[in-house]
Amino acid sequence: MNPVPGDDARAVNNSVTGRTFGHIVQARDIHGGIAFHQHVHEQPPVEFPLRFGRVPPRADGFVGREVATDLVRALDGTGAAVLTSHAATTGVLSGLGGVGKTQLAVDHMERMWAAGVLDLVVWVTATSREAVVGDFARIAARLTGQEDADSEVGAGRLLDWLASTRRRWLVVLDDLRVPGDLSGLWPSATPTGRVLVTTRRRDAALRGSGRQLIDIGLFTPEESLAYLTGKLADRPRSAEGAAELADALGHLPLALAQAAAYLLDRGMTCAQYLDRFLDRRRDFATLLPEPGALPDEHRDTVAVTWSLSIELADRLAPEGLARPLLDLACLLDPNGIPTAVFTSSAVLEHLSAAVRPPASGLGRLKTLFSRGAAPAVDAERALDGLGCLHRLNLVTVDLAVPHLGVRVHALVQRATRDRLADRDLSTLGRAAAMALWEVWPRDGGRADLVAALRANTNVLEQTAEDSLWWPYSHAVMIDAGDSLGRSGQAAAATAYYRRLCDTAERHYGVGHSNTWVFRNRLAEWLGETGDAAGALAIAEQLVADAEATPGADPDAVLDFRHGLARRRGDAGDVRGAIALLGDVLAEAARMRGHRDPSVLAIRTGLARLRGTGGDAVGAVAALRELLPEAEEVLGTADLRTTAMRGTLAYWQAQVGEVSQAVAAYAELVEVHSRQSGPDHPDTLMARGNLAHRRAQLGEVGAAVTEFEALLEDCLRALGADDPVTLGTRNNLAYWRGAAGDPARAAQEFGDLLQDRLRVNGPDHPATLTARYNLVRWRGEAGDPGALPDLRSLLADQVRVFGEDHPDVQRTRERLDLWGGTDPGSTAR
Repeated sequence: MNPVPGDDARAVNNSVTGRTFGHIVQARDIHGGIAFHQHVHEQPPVEFPLRFGRVPPRADGFVGREVATDLVRALDGTGAAVLTSHAATTGVLSGLGGVGKTQLAVDHMERMWAAGVLDLVVWVTATSREAVVGDFARIAARLTGQEDADSEVGAGRLLDWLASTRRRWLVVLDDLRVPGDLSGLWPSATPTGRVLVTTRRRDAALRGSGRQLIDIGLFTPEESLAYLTGKLADRPRSAEGAAELADALGHLPLALAQAAAYLLDRGMTCAQYLDRFLDRRRDFATLLPEPGALPDEHRDTVAVTWSLSIELADRLAPEGLARPLLDLACLLDPNGIPTAVFTSSAVLEHLSAAVRPPASGLGRLKTLFSRGAAPAVDAERALDGLGCLHRLNLVTVDLAVPHLGVRVHALVQRATRDRLADRDLSTLGRAAAMALWEVWPRDGGRADLVAALRANTNVLEQTAEDSLWWPYSHAVMIDAGDSLGRSGQAAAATAYYRRLCDTAERHYGVGHSNTWVFRNRLAEWLGETGDAAGALAIAEQLVADAEATPGADPDAVLDFRHGLARRRGDAGDVRGAIALLGDVLAEAARMRGHRDPSVLAIRTGLARLRGTGGDAVGAVAALRELLPEAEEVLGTADLRTTAMRGTLAYWQAQVGEVSQAVAAYAELVEVHSRQSGPDHPDTLMARGNLAHRRAQLGEVGAAVTEFEALLEDCLRALGADDPVTLGTRNNLAYWRGAAGDPARAAQEFGDLLQDRLRVNGPDHPATLTARYNLVRWRGEAGDPGALPDLRSLLADQVRVFGEDHPDVQRTRERLDLWGGTDPGSTAR
């Protein structure tokens, strides 16, 4: 070796002769420094094909997957297992822990190896940069025969070799945890080399530069069933209920593997395992094999698999937000949580408390008195925290679909909930309930958002029930029930409130005011199903119980009496309803003042009842007097004011002021469209009322055209079963008949009746109206069978509504017009 310049001139040479063995050879004394020292191993020449690293075995019962085709095409450029220069050089398999990314990588590699298209396979466990650098350096030493003291230098030597060789190679980097660990370590693109990465991450750094990110999802239902039946083939009885178990486990491959191992060890069937899984009192971790009994060399159980991901997400900026956000998400609907829930003030306040360091002494007192201060976590940081969970595949965030913007696997939720203490669960549940209530649109809102909020409320009731009932029943449950009814599902709303009444009685007792609230809503929606008598009975008993209870809230009692008056009117006792509502109005005005919004609502209801009772002129006069007060008290843009305008327009049309009604509805269309958008139910309903009134003015052809366009918009925006859509179909069919096409009107009413029976039930007022219109237009088209069907309808109307209901009178008038008789009644 040559001396280093400046060393003692006497040290001119260190020489070694002959063969050398081992790592270090020293010839006598060495004087001076040595600038370069390299150890060269003498070893056998490298023979190809060659595999480096410990490749995991294929899982027992491995099932081929549809996503494997995407992987082949991404890395091979074709559908065949060959290397071409037209493919991406790097495939990144990204997905939730447990979806089978490593197994897909193993399968892909083994297929290529068996096909003889690889000279070199390098398998590296990429859990840290040190692990990658160390393995790269050891592989470089084996390939080049040169061992470097600095592992980074050795890793670079491997990258140089891969970039220059003509050998066909595949490098697999399994379980990459931090994308930055590969900085400077990505193998270069070559015509004969490919890189395959498995990771729970989906950061932007994993895309571009010849890299293709491939999202690895769950098993398909068919793949899940194939796996379980194959795994349990030796015990066919154990496969009973396999499809149902796969659904319950969310088709997560890791969960299916560990569940199969658990039930095989215990001689259980899939159905028996499912029974244990569905028992919410059981910790999910107790339904998995012990660490020593895990199948397929699994390192962790499903319950532990995601803990590392959560820790990594929680360390990403903004630090400390990922875990509390996931805690909240684990209580809500896995199929989609509105993004706005996580930016609500209720959630921001909860997050601020979660990341705020605990105070003590004077600091704690300051914290207690600072609730009005701006939260430490704002909406931007909350969304960034969701982004951290998204990057680790713990949740999926899609801001383009805000009503279902955050999705999370049900098993991630279950594992997260299982580690929460009861106190934490209660606190989280109240925060989630407040967030849902806060986000709920008070104007009805978009149907998809309302449906998502309702689904999330129902899930919250299952996952954190006590938080919705203690210390009082949460108002979000009323939002959920009423929105269900307003969507056209009155029967479902009725069943919902029956269940809430039973639950409230268990929590508070029959005579508690919280229980009364749900009984009042039950009466409301039972009436909407057409059971006016049943609704009236509930309302009467509710008022009697409230009035007989010492200390009952007078305002609540008054509201229940208001509801009773409405139930009497719906049941056909219009005069009794008017008398009761008059008393309620006098008491409400005394207690709350004549211009209180609730008093204005009672006055509106009283005017409407007068019109229903035959005094349409009085209804118009009362509403004209009331409207200016409402505009002054509530404001012209308030929804209650616009509803009052619509009520006035309706009764104006009844007294012959159709032109004024048309002008009012035209204005309402503009107001609703401006305030709520063109697809809002109120806007669409106002368009229908406008078309209906224009038809009454004689513009029938134009009205039919408008109803046709309106029906298309309703189907697109609201769906086929929405009340506005069904009402639009009713009006379109009616005006087709009035325009001179009774046969088509009858056909469309026949179709509508079938849908009304399915959606509303046989005794619902809208169903009975559809029956009347069907019979009416069948008669107009010359069908002799219409007359007996009209008599049958009259009997049902009398049973449901009573003798004096306006719809009963209308049917009798039609019978008289057709020359029929009503032998079951002496009244005319």
